[in-house]
Amino acid sequence: MASDRISPFDRQGMYDLRKRAILREAGQQFARYGFRSTSLDNIAKSLNLTKAGLYHYVDTKEQLLFDCYMDSLDAAERCVIDAAKLGTNGLDKLCRYIRSMFAMFDRPEGFFALLTEISALGEEHQKALRRKGRVVDHKLRSFIEEGIRDGSIRQCDPTLIEFAIQGALNWIPKWYSSKGRKDINQIIEDYIEFFTDGLRPR
Repeated sequence: MASDRISPFDRQGMYDLRKRAILREAGQQFARYGFRSTSLDNIAKSLNLTKAGLYHYVDTKEQLLFDCYMDSLDAAERCVIDAAKLGTNGLDKLCRYIRSMFAMFDRPEGFFALLTEISALGEEHQKALRRKGRVVDHKLRSFIEEGIRDGSIRQCDPTLIEFAIQGALNWIPKWYSSKGRKDINQIIEDYIEFFTDGLRPR
């Protein structure tokens, strides 16, 4: 979403754009400092907002963490749906999912939440996130199972492979920087090669 495409008279569009910026900044700070060491004051300052201005978009720090996590899972669900539609076989669908997930981190509107502190949330928030996460996990495992059936992926444990891939992708916000020494496209291809080398039939 580009700011120059939104009219200043489009109040909902401007609200959504600012909320997107808040989620990305909050996700970066949660990933860098952890939930307990991240304050709403610091998030507001980073965005040139007052704390009162921030409360226009979010009620509590826990709600903000939940919104960041749900935003990440929504993006993952979009990636897995697109991969299912466009992929030619199980391995191709898996590779498309990995590429799409990585690419999200390099977009201004992309998500940036490290999904490691779900226990900091209340029970209802945890349940909602786990329900959403299971949808993505199930679809990703189905790609691996499909690949085993169509011969693009060797015999393996789909659950273990899915955990390994999701774990690696989930940790990206901890170390990725657009100012790093490697271009995002090279990082993507390195990851794809790392996983596919172990998955292709021998």
